[in-house]
Amino acid sequence: MNASPDRSRLVVGGLLIIASVALGAGSEGWRPDAPGLETDVPELPVMDALPPRGPDVAPPAAEPTVAPLEDAGPVEKDSVERDSPRPDALLVVEGSASWYSDALAGRRTASGEPYDPAELIAAHRALPFGTRLRVTNLANDRAVVVRVIDRGPFAHGRVLDLSRAAAERIGILRAGHGRVRIEVLEYGAS
Repeated sequence: MNASPDRSRLVVGGLLIIASVALGAGSEGWRPDAPGLETDVPELPVMDALPPRGPDVAPPAAEPTVAPLEDAGPVEKDSVERDSPRPDALLVVEGSASWYSDALAGRRTASGEPYDPAELIAAHRALPFGTRLRVTNLANDRAVVVRVIDRGPFAHGRVLDLSRAAAERIGILRAGHGRVRIEVLEYGAS
């Protein structure tokens, strides 16, 4: 059953009148100097510096003393390491990681580099591009070193997106995600 156009206009007009009365737009109309209406907005305090970032993304306050990577063990492109966190890691975080879809292959990442599923790369929401991370699967202790080139992941509860190659190295390819330990080995320049 359809309402007639005249009846619909009458209902809409009535609703507009009720809304204007409820909002106080009577015969006088709105006035900026109406009683109870404050036109002076208090000034907000000015901060001297930005608040510190959370512990999961804050770079160190001072220059870290990190052993050169060649002294810290093999860090080859295709190395898989199995051991505990490095004592000289700049930051250690645990969380859930997933991997990029192959459908994104060739598309530009946030850093401008194209996504290549065969590279050992990752996406993080805040770490600078070029940051080198050691990612360890907590279920099997397999680890891989990756480089941050993109932003993400944007799925709830995830802290890192890995390339297909990196996910395969640490054994989360089939499940699609897994609990990992992320160690910052070197912050990127950007």
